[in-house]
Amino acid sequence: MLHAVTEKTSDSSAILIEIGKIFGGHVPNVFKAYAEHPSLLAANWEKFKAIMLQGKLRRKVKEAIASVISYDNKCNYCVAAHSAALRSMKTSEPEITAMFQVHSLVILPTRKPHW
Repeated sequence: MLHAVTEKTSDSSAILIEIGKIFGGHVPNVFKAYAEHPSLLAANWEKFKAIMLQGKLRRKVKEAIASVISYDNKCNYCVAAHSAALRSMKTSEPEITAMFQVHSLVILPTRKPHW
């Protein structure tokens, strides 16, 4: 279903176009939701670019890390989103599956939520 264009989302259209270019023509739902609040969209897009597109680590490595953290946090949406990003970077299903299997073998200390 296409996201309805409102005055607010039209204010966000340039950013949504930029996002679509980075994601191969697809705009992740989280950014579509932010489009209703242009300043929130702009801030989160800048944060995404700073974390995922800049620095010494390749984006693929960062997406893999984000996928495993999302898995550990039990965020199914985040796992799906970061796994989809990995697929768009030519990561195979066996590679993605192995990433989660290896992670499951690592015993992490139990931690309490920070909130």
